[in-house]
Amino acid sequence: MRGLDQERDNRFFVQALAEIAHGLEIRVIGESIESEAVWELLPQLNLDGGQGYYLGRPR
Repeated sequence: MRGLDQERDNRFFVQALAEIAHGLEIRVIGESIESEAVWELLPQLNLDGGQGYYLGRPR
């Protein structure tokens, strides 16, 4: 998910994959969420959730 807020083509690709997965009743979770900008994109891309340093560092 790195740089997703800056790359339009990557956003289109992620959204298309999410739509395919949802058509198969598969949940889609974004990984490597490292900024608020990327976190805020998740609903627009039809992702079901996310994980990464922005949300909490591993212990």
